[in-house]
Amino acid sequence: MSQVFDGSILLSGETGPGLHATFERGSEFVRLLTGDGELGTWEDREVAVAPAGKGEFALELGGENLTFRPSSPSAFAEA
Repeated sequence: MSQVFDGSILLSGETGPGLHATFERGSEFVRLLTGDGELGTWEDREVAVAPAGKGEFALELGGENLTFRPSSPSAFAEA
């Protein structure tokens, strides 16, 4: 069963509202989607997520670093 979280993504060091995105975590994968389509799908072992403060989370997705601002930071943190 997948868990889906709406929010926005930013490149590492970027400021502003970011790009609207959907973060989907399945049992063995993570998928990142935007209004324009899929940014990518990574195996669970290729993904690291860590709190970054102020309702933001640092994502490392297959060697790429992004910041995710979920619409509901507490629900994302619990998952």
